Amino acid sequence: MSKHLNVSIDHLLDDGESPDFGEITEPINLDDYEKTGKCRDKMDAVCVAKFPDADVITPLIRTKKMTKREAIIDFLVQPGIVQFLDYMNENPECYLVEKGGKQFLVKITKDFIKTSELTEKVSSNSFVIGSYKYRKTVYKLK
Repeated sequence: MSKHLNVSIDHLLDDGESPDFGEITEPINLDDYEKTGKCRDKMDAVCVAKFPDADVITPLIRTKKMTKREAIIDFLVQPGIVQFLDYMNENPECYLVEKGGKQFLVKITKDFIKTSELTEKVSSNSFVIGSYKYRKTVYKLK
């Protein structure tokens, strides 16, 4: 099933959310990439290499949109603990790629690049998709 849907097994076994069939997951080898130009690290280099003809590539800052229960736990236990646990679980580098009038949300981990075309155009500096808030950085890779 994993090969047929072009997603990883861990994605299929995720926390009960239905898989996003519009998301394309491709394996990568970070050692194949070198940071050059405006790239801060190899993950930036992966995004620039994947979208060489992009109009704009903007790195994003991702934070978990907490439920009321998570907000209470976060407040009572240790402020920032929910974000930290989410960070430890999965911490992809995220990018907003604009190409030919379309926008893509790109998430890069040490093993995969995941690309989703956005159905609604993002024009503000911050936006929410699913259970995450994204904020554009002040610099662009391209």
